[in-house]
Amino acid sequence: MKYHYGITIREAREKLNMTQAQLAEKWPQAGGGTGVSVNYVSDVERGKKHITDPQTLRRLCNILQIPLWKVGLSDYDPFNPSTFCGTFMYDETLNTAESLIKRTWNLRRVMSLPYVEEAVNDLNRLFDYLRTNTPPPVRLDERFQILYAQVLRLNAVIDVENQRYEEALNKFRKMHEIAKAIDHPATLAMSYLNIGTELERMGKKEEAIEYLELARDESFRASKHVIVV
Repeated sequence: MKYHYGITIREAREKLNMTQAQLAEKWPQAGGGTGVSVNYVSDVERGKKHITDPQTLRRLCNILQIPLWKVGLSDYDPFNPSTFCGTFMYDETLNTAESLIKRTWNLRRVMSLPYVEEAVNDLNRLFDYLRTNTPPPVRLDERFQILYAQVLRLNAVIDVENQRYEEALNKFRKMHEIAKAIDHPATLAMSYLNIGTELERMGKKEEAIEYLELARDESFRASKHVIVV
C-alpha cells in the first residue's frame, strides 16, 4: 500500500476516538469556515482525494494533533538528527522515539533480525545525537533516561539473538545503572530480570536468583504506582 497523508489523518482521528462525521464538521475550508461531507473525509483518508492547500493541512493537523513533520510541513526530521535546525523540538523528539521503540518491539515479533537491527540503529543514531548535543539537565530528564534505558535493552536483546551474551549483560547492567539513578521501579524490575536471566544462562545460578528476587521486589514496588480507578 502506497503511503498518503490520508493514512496519517485516519490514524490521528481514530486515536482521538473521533468519527468521520465529527471530523467532517470541524474540517477547515480553504476560504475560511469549516465543514465538509463525510464522503470527502472518507476519500481523503483512502487517498482518493488530496489536500492541496498548505494552510488547510496545517489547520487540520492542529485539530488532529498531528506533528507537522508527518505531513511534510516542517524541516524537522526525527529519523535524521543531523538535519535538526532552529528551535529544538525536544518533546516531539521524545514522542517520536517512544513511538519508534514500541514499533521496534512489535517489529521484532513479525520480522527477521536484520529489519529489527535497522530499526534499533535508527534509535541509536537519534539518542547518540541527543546525548552529544543537549545540555546535561536535558539528558538527566527522567523521561529521557527511561527511553534511553529502553533503547539499551533493545540493543541487548539484539546481542542475545546474535549470541553475544557478555555484551548483552553489559548493556543490561547499564540499563540498571540508569534505572537506579532515577529510581524508576518498572525499569529497575526489568533490568534485574534481564540480568538474572543472562546470569542463569551463564550458569551462575546463585547470583541469578538474587537478581530475579530483586526483580520480583521491584515489580511489587512498581505495582504500587498504578492507580486503580
